Amino acid sequence: MSSSTQHRSTPSSALQILAAINQLSLQAYTAANIEILKFKILNETQQLLFYNRAMLCVIRAQKRAEIIGISGQTTVNKKSELIELLQHLLKNLKELDKIKKLDSSSFSTKASQDWTAYSQEKTKPNVCWVPLYRDKTNVVGLWLERWQEQPSWFDYEIELLGFLSMAYGAAWRQMQPKWTLQILLKFPWHMLAMAMTVACLFIHVPLRVVAPCEIAAKQPIIATAPLDGVIAEVMVKNGDYVQQGQLLFSYQKMVLLQNLSAQKNELQYSKAQLDRAVVLSQKRAENLAQIAGLTLQVEKQKAIYDLMRYQTDKLDYFSPRQGTIVLDDAEQWRGRPTAIGEKILLIADQKETKIKIWIPESDNITLHRDRPIKIILNIHPDKTLFAKVSSIASYSRIDDRGVPSFLAEAQWIEDKEYPKLGLKGTAVLYGEKVTLLYWIVRRPWTVLRNFIGF
Repeated sequence: MSSSTQHRSTPSSALQILAAINQLSLQAYTAANIEILKFKILNETQQLLFYNRAMLCVIRAQKRAEIIGISGQTTVNKKSELIELLQHLLKNLKELDKIKKLDSSSFSTKASQDWTAYSQEKTKPNVCWVPLYRDKTNVVGLWLERWQEQPSWFDYEIELLGFLSMAYGAAWRQMQPKWTLQILLKFPWHMLAMAMTVACLFIHVPLRVVAPCEIAAKQPIIATAPLDGVIAEVMVKNGDYVQQGQLLFSYQKMVLLQNLSAQKNELQYSKAQLDRAVVLSQKRAENLAQIAGLTLQVEKQKAIYDLMRYQTDKLDYFSPRQGTIVLDDAEQWRGRPTAIGEKILLIADQKETKIKIWIPESDNITLHRDRPIKIILNIHPDKTLFAKVSSIASYSRIDDRGVPSFLAEAQWIEDKEYPKLGLKGTAVLYGEKVTLLYWIVRRPWTVLRNFIGF
């Protein structure tokens, strides 16, 4: 920048000065937000008088200083040595609410040497401090610098800055939030708290319990192991829809079929011996005694053969009805030995479901059975389904979360929607009406009494 451009003469007439002040004041008042106001103050003030650099500063309570804007820059590098030095000088600046040219006497003793070092830098800045806004905790001011051969600040320029600082300060004030901490602290909160406490004694609301729930089959068919043996393969997976007569699982067949074949041979051999004894008894009377024993042996062999043939008929298990498979893990049954009657899987009707609810032991209040409960499933948090409690267990047990809970069951009120089996969510149950104050303090009160034992 040339010296002719840097040195800008003052306005030639009072009219021009008033027009510039009026224009800058209007721009400040009409700023849309605080960031635009900062830009106007830092950069547009050159319409009135010349400076090389302007910095907008905030000096907070306990002399904490911060530079929040620099002319010609969009951001402030607060970790730079220059900014740290300037913030140190601002913290030690005396008479913050007075427009003045700065010199070593403007700072406290511990910062005067820093000011001397700063004023002797390459730019040799002449600095003018212009306070803009002040409240109980903060001072906002403008730090204006002219460098090197530029003239120092004239008295008439200080006067002009005084007029402009009032306009900038008023514009800054209107940008401040209407509610401050001091105003909030002065509000009669104790009166409001007393009024709310009294109101809580007269407002009655129903006790509410929020408990985890799961969609379960209403009347499932339990597919149990029909015989002792080793399962070869399970042909279905959890959630599969099966038809009546569809193969569900099968046993390993080789050993049983071999035993059946061997037993068949034993039976045929026993029958052959019996037939031979009958033929020989017609010639020899002593053979009649063998017939009774051989007959019993044939009957025994036939009973064993019939049992083994019955078991071979059960090697493949077919679905007794259509429905949805409920099974934890099909692979865990492969090659696993089973005992007669052991549960393998469930066959449920998707349209016949119920809700299992685990009510925590600490929330087992007297429920309003006639009032519908709300069911909010995890996959549809925007939908609310309604049901009615049908039963609650009289004893607690540990649920999947490790919480002692009472198992309750509920039936759907409307059968328009059929949530999938196994879906989980939250059930909201309602009890008797209590005061709002009791509703608020019930849980903390319980924790406190359990802690102090009173």
